[in-house]
Amino acid sequence: MPPVDSDEDLRRLIQQAGGSETQLITSLEGYLRRWPRTQRRSEIEEEVYKLAVKVRDRDRILSYGPRLIEQTPGSVDVLVELVTALRERRQTGDLERARGYAEQLVREFDTLLNDRPKPRRLSQARWEEQKQQGRASVYLTRGRVYADLGEDEKAKRDLQLSAQLAPLAVTFLALADLKERRQSPPPDKE
Repeated sequence: MPPVDSDEDLRRLIQQAGGSETQLITSLEGYLRRWPRTQRRSEIEEEVYKLAVKVRDRDRILSYGPRLIEQTPGSVDVLVELVTALRERRQTGDLERARGYAEQLVREFDTLLNDRPKPRRLSQARWEEQKQQGRASVYLTRGRVYADLGEDEKAKRDLQLSAQLAPLAVTFLALADLKERRQSPPPDKE
């Protein structure tokens, strides 16, 4: 029978971090290496992910985020973080991965809205406004990814839809950038 992980070890590691989020991440990852089959694995991975978001540790966001998506479908916030991290990092294949997550984001958000009843504390008008703003945000996110990939028609469609749903300044800036890029001649290749 394999050894059982220890609550005491976990408590000690958390205390040793001394309030440092970066040290806590390192300690929790050390715990997972020591106890790879811990029953708390998903809980600890989620905590490492949240801390990584807090300290803007892109590599850990990209490491733990996909695991959370698998464990908890409909994790819209995680999808947004993954798209953002991939767009910022821009290593080989990152924008293609960002496109996949952005497309999943739109699907998950629509499913979430269709499955969720209106909260009692909100008026119908306020609920509709929040749904429109949310939709505008996810279309803006996907439109930016399409623009990064040079898929201008798809980008324009999503950005215009976002602007129609909720006229956000950031959407109009993205549309202006897209228009400017389309009008600029391609750089000379030497």
